Amino acid sequence: MPSRRLLLYSLLLVCLCTTPLFLGCETYMAISQDPTQRPKTEPIASIEPPPEEIPPEEPPPEEPECTDGVRESCETGEPGVCAPGERLCNNGRFGPCKRLQEPSAEICDNLDNDCDGKTDEDLQRSCYTGPPETRQIGDCRDGIQVCNSGQWGPCLGDILPKEEICDNRDNDCDGFIDEYLPIQQIGTVRNYSNLGDYSHLYMVSTPNGYAFGWSERAQSEMTGQIRVTGVRPDGDREGSDWPVTKEGERGNIHGLAWMGKGFAVAWDTDQSRGRDISDAYIGTFNPNGSRLRGPLMLEQGGRAANTGVTYGAGLLSVGWIRYLDESSGYIRLQLFDTDLKPQGEITPIQPEYALLPQNSPFPAMAFSGNQVAVSWCAPQRKLKLGLFDNKGKPTNTFFDIPNAGIAPADPAITGYNDGYLLLWTDLNSNPPGALYAQRLDRQGRTVGTRQTLSNEGSRTPTLQVTSFGAVVAWYQEQARGLGVSIGRVDRDGKLLAPASWFSVPNIQPYITMAWTDLGKGSGRGAIAWIEREQRLNVDRIMVAPLGCR
Repeated sequence: MPSRRLLLYSLLLVCLCTTPLFLGCETYMAISQDPTQRPKTEPIASIEPPPEEIPPEEPPPEEPECTDGVRESCETGEPGVCAPGERLCNNGRFGPCKRLQEPSAEICDNLDNDCDGKTDEDLQRSCYTGPPETRQIGDCRDGIQVCNSGQWGPCLGDILPKEEICDNRDNDCDGFIDEYLPIQQIGTVRNYSNLGDYSHLYMVSTPNGYAFGWSERAQSEMTGQIRVTGVRPDGDREGSDWPVTKEGERGNIHGLAWMGKGFAVAWDTDQSRGRDISDAYIGTFNPNGSRLRGPLMLEQGGRAANTGVTYGAGLLSVGWIRYLDESSGYIRLQLFDTDLKPQGEITPIQPEYALLPQNSPFPAMAFSGNQVAVSWCAPQRKLKLGLFDNKGKPTNTFFDIPNAGIAPADPAITGYNDGYLLLWTDLNSNPPGALYAQRLDRQGRTVGTRQTLSNEGSRTPTLQVTSFGAVVAWYQEQARGLGVSIGRVDRDGKLLAPASWFSVPNIQPYITMAWTDLGKGSGRGAIAWIEREQRLNVDRIMVAPLGCR
């Protein structure tokens, strides 16, 4: 650079000296050659031209490393599913590596889903290998599955449905407890009285348990005092007994009904001190035993007996027998409201029928809606049925129940919204004492076929309606002795499980039962019977709770 600058200065000097306008050039040259001629002035500062601006060198254009829009795989450097990435080419250059998958909750797939450097850590879940509809129902419970290398292991610890057993648990996980099992006598059998009177035992279900009514036999007369007491679900008394008949009144109970807020009790007077004064009565009582209405005399005249009562559709249906002589009579029927106001007139039910003791002539009654069915044993050994409206008027002619057997006896009936279920025994079956059931529609026509509940030794069945059909109990004599059989039947009268039997060595052939339905074959009940002790001339009234509990 200095040599170049010196050249420029020389060219400038030559240019100035050769120009006429600058005559001082020679003078200057002479002076410069003669030092004595130099003016005594300050030396002239050298004048440098401004530095030349050199334009910046432009770098050579860079080659693009990619085509815009192109994507390529890359690694983010993060663990798990966050490691794979992708970068995008923009303006010929690739951008940063962005992960293809965001962290998520860990699942059983052998991957690190949450990008924490661990795979399938602490993964477990509830499981159940039983029928889906039983999951978390009753005893059934979920188990646990643990994840291992992306696979769920076996279900461990789940509780599956089992066969129902009598343990107050829902073993088969269907939402019901101890359903359809043979009913068993449980708890303590309690002695309620030592003055029992054959056939004068009645029991009904109440919201708190049961009510039990019986006649206590007088020592010197055929009739005694009628008593009612509350029964707890465990079979023990609920409070004190209360008398239906007052001091000086006598009677034999033949009907007991729960009306929702109180009781209706029906009875007759039979005989007293050798006089035939059998009259029919009914009265109503509150739950504590205080008399509300009555007693209302249904018929007087010394031959009115066996007064029964049933409740339904807000009405009381009351039936009793009008004796004609020692061996025949007819049934009379009348309906009342709960205040004992008559609903229609007394209806005599013909034809006459045999009042043989072995045929248990008490009329059997049940409501289906506001219609009443009455069944009884007629002459010529026929099992009859009659239907009546809510005023007690017949709605159809009376007719025979087909296939009733040779000597039908002991009719018992319950009602549903669409008809009835009728039970009876055949005293002359082979062997004697078969127990039959028949479903009937609201017109009294048979539905399906007759069902056989027992083949021998059966008497005086009783039944209580349930959501599935009925609970049935009956006296039965077997080769192993006397006792009581109990079973559950569907609406066609078919046993849902084999009937149970328990031994009562001295039982008399008449029982009563109440049942509280808990749905689908489950429930609780109570039963009462009389045990005869010949040596002491004592008839013990016994009560026991029932059910599978």
